[in-house]
Amino acid sequence: LADSYRAHGDYELLAPLLTEGVDHTDDNARKVEFLRDAARVRRVELAQLEQSIPLLERAVQLDTRDRELKLSLADAYRHAGRHGEAQKLLTQLLEEFGRRRTPERARVHFQLAQIARATGDLDVALEQLDLASKVDRDNIEMLELLGEVAREKGQLEEAERAYRTLLLLLGRARPATNGSAKARAHIGESSILFELYRIASQLGQTERAKDLLDSALEAGAHDGDEAKRLEQALREAGDHDLLLRALTQRLGHTKEPIAMSAVLSSRADVFVQLGRYGEGLEDRLTALNKNPSAKDLVPAAWDLGARVGKSDRVTGEVSALAERVQSENPLLACELWLALGGLCEAGGDTQKAASFYLRAQATGERPLECLEAVERAGVGGDPDALARALESFI
Repeated sequence: LADSYRAHGDYELLAPLLTEGVDHTDDNARKVEFLRDAARVRRVELAQLEQSIPLLERAVQLDTRDRELKLSLADAYRHAGRHGEAQKLLTQLLEEFGRRRTPERARVHFQLAQIARATGDLDVALEQLDLASKVDRDNIEMLELLGEVAREKGQLEEAERAYRTLLLLLGRARPATNGSAKARAHIGESSILFELYRIASQLGQTERAKDLLDSALEAGAHDGDEAKRLEQALREAGDHDLLLRALTQRLGHTKEPIAMSAVLSSRADVFVQLGRYGEGLEDRLTALNKNPSAKDLVPAAWDLGARVGKSDRVTGEVSALAERVQSENPLLACELWLALGGLCEAGGDTQKAASFYLRAQATGERPLECLEAVERAGVGGDPDALARALESFI
């Protein structure tokens, strides 16, 4: 039954089933596995961190020698903000290790560093990261955190060393653990070069900073994954001007319409954050034309159009787009006209809303939704038109 639930993704049923399994066996090892699996399902599949903790606590009580379980419990405590309990458990683990230098010990130091950083104790965080890196020198997550904490602490040379080591590691073909695989997913050459650019700027190394920035932008321009990592780093740094530059550069290397639409939509968001609403509107309308299926862009463009006094332009372009796609995709045309009608109706213009609802109804798609919209708008106060709309539905 558990295999069936797992295969079909029925995690809400799987988690309690696994927990109940503990009461149906006398084998402690089996109980621990049931609890471990149930905790993983709660935390990973159902995003129920708090509910995973009691399960891990029971498992640790049943097997006090399982360090992996203790590390999982400490990690759950930490993510739940229960730093004191996590720190106590991790300190006990260090005592169990004695002087042995193992990857597990490095993970303990790493978690202690994360707790120290979260509680604002950067000195202890650096101390724990130093101990962790002496045991596991090639750990991407640890080096990334070391670079971040050292920079926050103002130890720019140490931060630079950490990031340069990261660059070297990313260039190697090394088997990835679960943790390092996640780290590699969001760390790339472009984002690391950007961090080195920030450090060089803080050190007053203007020419070097410029070269590093150019390298970061170049790395992000030709690779979609690298571009996303760089853009995320720029967002987190709040550097909207550089983010705009990166997106514009990526747009110049993007040819596929749906990909172009995504970049244009992202650039529109940046324009809005910079208060450049007119340019944001242009990008949102162009993005919608590149990918008419991105219907969420309709209200986004409408909001900007209202802000800059160009609502009529938005309705005109979206309606023209619906006409363009109607022959090949009448459902999409219907949805675009319904979206326009809804926006006009919400703005109090029921006459214009009715005109769009009638055009949506004429496609023959979503007949009940269209009829309800037409009735709601009163077809602009025209009883004869309403009668024709009802007849069309029937």
